[in-house]
Amino acid sequence: MNKRGILVLVVLLLAAAGGGWTYARGNMHEYDYTQETKQLKREKLPMAIKLPERMPFPDMKVWETYSDGVGQVEMTFMNKNKNTVELVIKKEEFEYQEGLKQEEVRIGDLEGLFIPDDGDKRILYWEDEGIHYQITYIPLLTPGEVSRTQMIKMAESFN
Repeated sequence: MNKRGILVLVVLLLAAAGGGWTYARGNMHEYDYTQETKQLKREKLPMAIKLPERMPFPDMKVWETYSDGVGQVEMTFMNKNKNTVELVIKKEEFEYQEGLKQEEVRIGDLEGLFIPDDGDKRILYWEDEGIHYQITYIPLLTPGEVSRTQMIKMAESFN
């Protein structure tokens, strides 16, 4: 094969790899946390909560779970590549620093706030039936690894 043929082959392989990354990046992945739900119920939560059924990364596992027994539940999801999503659920509203850029978003029939950059983290907040939810994406490399749309899709999957 001559140099031109090799160059064409390399360009085609790079284009396919780049297109595959873009496609994979937008996908949402089913999440089954039956064991975690049983564990949370054993902890006698202070409120009825909803949990996500879809995650922006495959093979997410609950890394850590915490409940203060009064009005707050925290869960940290992580996969083998260290992609991390934190979920905080509580009875009280969340407070954010003044000056943070906040965008109003729709999460199904609900209104929420998206914070695109809080110290390199992305945050999505909303209230549903008196319970306040916050998803925080902690980037592996850059905050753009998980899009605003993916975070909204994750929030819409809460059940």
